Amino acid sequence: MKTTSPKTDAPAASFTRRARARLKEALAFVRLPRAPRVLAHACVCVTLLFAWALPGAREESPPRSSAAPPAPGEDEFDEALRRAALSALGGREGTILALDAQTGRVRAVVNPRVAYEETFAPGSTVKPFTLLEALREGVVGEGSRVVCRHSFRHEDFKINCAHPPAKEAFGPAQALAVSCNYFFGRAGERVDGEALARTLAAYGFGARTGGGAAGEEAAGRIPSRERWRVSDALGESEQLLVTPAQLVSAYAALFNGGRLFAPRVARAEGFSPQVRARLEVEDEYRKLLVEGMRGAVAYGSAARADLNTLPAYVFGKTGTSTPPGDFRTQGWFVGFAAERGAGGEVSAESVGLAVLVFLKRGHGSDAAEVARGVFREHARVAELRRAAAASSSRAEGEGAAERARGEVDEGRADSPQAGAGSTVVRVHLSRADRTLVLPLDEYVFGVVAAEGSVEDEFEALKAQSV
Repeated sequence: MKTTSPKTDAPAASFTRRARARLKEALAFVRLPRAPRVLAHACVCVTLLFAWALPGAREESPPRSSAAPPAPGEDEFDEALRRAALSALGGREGTILALDAQTGRVRAVVNPRVAYEETFAPGSTVKPFTLLEALREGVVGEGSRVVCRHSFRHEDFKINCAHPPAKEAFGPAQALAVSCNYFFGRAGERVDGEALARTLAAYGFGARTGGGAAGEEAAGRIPSRERWRVSDALGESEQLLVTPAQLVSAYAALFNGGRLFAPRVARAEGFSPQVRARLEVEDEYRKLLVEGMRGAVAYGSAARADLNTLPAYVFGKTGTSTPPGDFRTQGWFVGFAAERGAGGEVSAESVGLAVLVFLKRGHGSDAAEVARGVFREHARVAELRRAAAASSSRAEGEGAAERARGEVDEGRADSPQAGAGSTVVRVHLSRADRTLVLPLDEYVFGVVAAEGSVEDEFEALKAQSV
């Protein structure tokens, strides 16, 4: 009966053959008594077999890479936002538009026809612009306080407050956070209507943005001086109509330092921003608006969406309006993801993604909940990119440190014995001031041969081999 021996692993067999050859060469000039010589032979073999079993010693087992996965590119990032927006809106009527606040580039849009070609009353989303004009005119100040009476009436216009009753007086930031109609109704009575209309026009209301299809984009409407009414200051008017694209562009200019961009759909590579106007936004007023809109997210009209629990710093404003002749409401939300500085402040340069949600059936709080899905995806992908960048930075640092450890003997490093996949040992020769790269088996044989030539004690030879 013919027997067959198990197949020998090729790398292991090759290693064993080399080990035997090296052992024979080493022991040829090691003059030891027979018993110590046998012991040295055995110890060296055990050491080499142990080394061969270590991770990385086998040629077929290259070291694993600990690098983070590649960071998503801008186009992949945009596609992730688009999918998130589609999922968040679901089957509801409306639009979602995600915009780079620093360039005006549209990163995702769902239902672009609604975003660019249809107009709606903005509701309370106009209040930041009303407050800006009221601050400039001195109608209200940072220290102003008003006790809410839960509803506002002016001539034939009446509107109730949707926030819970409060006994404390509201300042401007708190009033913006809870969207107090009484506070803004009182401000609207005192503000210069013509000046407010000019402010709205400066931010692009009443004019096409230049980002939609040529000849199809709607221009919207702003009230004239003669037809100005207090309800316009609260966004509840047939005279003030905006497109979602106009509104998100105006908000971006309010917080990015005053640059009004054309919101254009385009890829990141080669994109050139189109600046329509440059506006002055007083820093102290912008900070107050950020405070109020952060309050909306933390405890005010958008609190139900839990946007303040996301990794990014999100601030925004809700709005609810009723179309003429309809009892069903429309819901708005415009928000931003930003990075806070060391002092906790949000600079104009740190304002990143702008997200607008408009729902034809709903309230502002509903729109804020829809926006959460887009901001969550933005935070997730942004974190992936940060992790990849950090991993790349660490790898570069480790490479620089390795290069700084010293020059390697090129002749030794390039020898066949120190090929890819083998276990190597670096040996620094202090007298020659250079570093050798040796295969592990060559290093062990060299040490045992050198030391064993003058040592014949069994225990000493054991120690040398190990």
